[in-house]
Amino acid sequence: MNNPGIQSLGKFLLVIKKQQPTTRQRISNALNRAYGMVNEYLKFCSKTSLIQISKIENNRGPWPQKYYVLTPTGEILVKVLGEIRNERAR
Repeated sequence: MNNPGIQSLGKFLLVIKKQQPTTRQRISNALNRAYGMVNEYLKFCSKTSLIQISKIENNRGPWPQKYYVLTPTGEILVKVLGEIRNERAR
């Protein structure tokens, strides 16, 4: 698991799992990353069916707030990455 892309994706999905349903802002705050990076991961994870939008709320701003949750595929990937991480820690 030396690939930083895989490690970052694992951390990203783990944040969603712990906070679900969660918003872009909450993910950004938890990872201490800019919205641009979070948006790229959200796009990638949506296209690969790792996450899905659970609800959309219209709020005061011009754009609706979207809440994200893991799909069953995303749950499996988080589990597998966690097992790999635990195996490497031994």
